[in-house]
Amino acid sequence: MSKAPGYTMPQLAARLKVSRKTVAERLKKLKEKGMIDRAGSARQGY
Repeated sequence: MSKAPGYTMPQLAARLKVSRKTVAERLKKLKEKGMIDRAGSARQGY
């Protein structure tokens, strides 16, 4: 993700061959652990 921060959840889901919901849950866990953070606005951020 650091190489392509513009990925959307559907794009990540397709690339990882998992559901969008799975991607959302995993990203939430990574955010809670402080391993990733969101930059920018809700519309234009990454």
